[in-house]
Amino acid sequence: MHVLKVLVAACTPSGMGILGSTTLGTALVGKEARQEQAAELVRLRGRARRAGRRAAAAERKLHKVRAEARELAEGTRAQRTLVDQAELQLAAARDAALAAALASARQAQAAQLAALREELAALRRQRMRTLLEVLPLSLPALLRPASGGGGGGGSGGGRAGGSRSPTVLLCGLRLPDTLAPSLADLHSFQELDTALGRLAQLVALAASYLDAPLGATLGARGSSSQIWRPRSFWCAEPPAAAPPLALHVRAAPPPQPAPLPAGAQGSSAMYTLSSLTQHWESLKQTASAAPVRPSRRAAEELGAALRLLARGVAAMVAGHLGPAAARLPPDWSPFACLAAMCLHVASAESRSAAARRLGGPGWGDLGPGPPCASVAALAASAMPLAGSLLLRAAELGGVDSEGLAFDGAEEEDDDADGWDVTSGVHAAAAAELDVPGMKGRFYGLRGHG
Repeated sequence: MHVLKVLVAACTPSGMGILGSTTLGTALVGKEARQEQAAELVRLRGRARRAGRRAAAAERKLHKVRAEARELAEGTRAQRTLVDQAELQLAAARDAALAAALASARQAQAAQLAALREELAALRRQRMRTLLEVLPLSLPALLRPASGGGGGGGSGGGRAGGSRSPTVLLCGLRLPDTLAPSLADLHSFQELDTALGRLAQLVALAASYLDAPLGATLGARGSSSQIWRPRSFWCAEPPAAAPPLALHVRAAPPPQPAPLPAGAQGSSAMYTLSSLTQHWESLKQTASAAPVRPSRRAAEELGAALRLLARGVAAMVAGHLGPAAARLPPDWSPFACLAAMCLHVASAESRSAAARRLGGPGWGDLGPGPPCASVAALAASAMPLAGSLLLRAAELGGVDSEGLAFDGAEEEDDDADGWDVTSGVHAAAAAELDVPGMKGRFYGLRGHG
């Protein structure tokens, strides 16, 4: 309806004028719009051209950046190659410098260690000389010529190259050359007590000076010394179950003198004088009585103490001499080996001089040189240690006082190696020995005679 009204109005004259003006206005508006659109199109085309130019510039810049990146990557790879080569060269130079520095430091440390060993050997030599001045120790077999196989030796003297252990004298007293010494009379075991007391003092001081293992604790109290195995490394006290072993002969007490007569306190002065005279005579008879022979139990306890002492001495000698201990004669007792070691330490020169004099490795490699030419020949003999008293004493171990076995049999069983074997059952001792075929038996020492 509205469209029809518009058409009707346009058909009228007035309507025709209005329609013409409207068409003209519309055309003007459309022209202006087209002009604006053309101007906008021109602007857009200019903007597009500028954007294209910027894009082209960006493309060129991107290509340039990519080319620079490729150049930088190639330069980086070349620099990495150079760095790797430099690192390899630096590592090689560092290894060479470190090897040279280690060799130099090792030589310096070795020289310092050698100097310290020389100082320690000199100090030990001085201490050992002082000790041997206070407690003179001699091995007469070393003072005799090593040559000559015949001759039976002196009275009781050992032979340097024979099958028996040489005699060792300490302060002029003979040390036992067996672990079961004969206790024939009062004088013999009194002398033995004195010798063992001085030996205990010598061994304790020598172990301290040489810093050598002993494995036992010595209570040096003169002729009533004792020895025991310490409770632990930190506690030197004896265990409660194993009291110290007497390193002396525990002889039976002498008979007591007769008591005064019952009426000695009477009023008669002559009767009192007579009683005193009789008592004095009984005292003299008691003092001049025959010495009391030690009991077998005391002899076995002394043997156990000597065995423990011999084990400690053997460990000390082997610990100080090291491989050179194999050069000692295999039949020498631990006490003879101790005497040779002490004389060797006390009367030797420096290691270098000893090596030059001996012409090769020997005693000089482990400390001061030998005391005399016979020991030099002894060192060159290279006798094996297998089967020697030194090794056997070190292997067998010690015994506690509770490990002693006392039986009624008087006969003695002598082992193939020369040790006295006491039959009996002692599980702890058998476990400690760990010797094949020795279960139910352990090494103990009986009294001889």
